[in-house]
Amino acid sequence: MFRKLTLMVAIAAMMTGVAGVASAAPITVTCPVGTYDRYFSLTTDPVGATCGPYGDGANDVSGSGDYMNGLGWSTIDKDENPDSVWPNDAWFSISPFNSSTGTFTIDPAVWSTYGTVALALKTGVNLSPSWASFILPYGETTGTWEISPGQNLSHATLYGQGTPVVPEPASLVLLGSGLIGLAARARRRKK
Repeated sequence: MFRKLTLMVAIAAMMTGVAGVASAAPITVTCPVGTYDRYFSLTTDPVGATCGPYGDGANDVSGSGDYMNGLGWSTIDKDENPDSVWPNDAWFSISPFNSSTGTFTIDPAVWSTYGTVALALKTGVNLSPSWASFILPYGETTGTWEISPGQNLSHATLYGQGTPVVPEPASLVLLGSGLIGLAARARRRKK
């Protein structure tokens, strides 16, 4: 009986996010989907990102009064080379510039301030689209990016929106006490 109770508690903990997340293969998301001159891809692990807003133009993701801000996103940081406008790269970094593929790293502290985070990539050559954003899975801090066909990264901007997700301890206590009650009832029925 103790084994069954332990198994039920372990399954419930995994379902509520208390236990560790099982590792899975990285997921690549391409944005936009359809007939375009250019595609942006982002690979994250173990949950894929979501294609967010994208478009044409040089100033849509420049970090100040841009398209994403108009949709309710707050600019957290912008990374470019040289990085003279947004020098606080403590929030995120992306590399290499003037390349068609690379990596990104986000400070985990970003997730304690925002419930949703998006990463926008911008090229230096204005094909359609010239920029695309990806809404990241909650808690994601690393991944890879690619711009095709063979276009180079000009800069990237990190955006945040909403409040962070906070696990509710009372729900876990309620779930655990319910499982213990079910186990006690089953034990009494057996006797």
